[in-house]
Amino acid sequence: MPHITHSEFLLEQLKRQRERSFLCDCTVTIGQSQYHAHHNVLAAFSEYFSTQSIDAGKENATITLDPELVSGAVFEKLLTYIYTGDLSMDR
Repeated sequence: MPHITHSEFLLEQLKRQRERSFLCDCTVTIGQSQYHAHHNVLAAFSEYFSTQSIDAGKENATITLDPELVSGAVFEKLLTYIYTGDLSMDR
């Protein structure tokens, strides 16, 4: 069995929680699409999410992003990167 570091284990558990919407306390809305996430993970990754989360501490805080500035597909890739460290770029 390969050795898993503490940070790898933590990221994997957070990713699994997000996939099940378990303990997700914020929703990012882009147009009609919604993405559930953990506020502390988004805020730790990005100053933008830290400052945009004025509802922080509330259950089910919502962050709305302009679909003209970011597409759902791009945001999904960003979430994957935040929760796994992996980034795949399509051409």
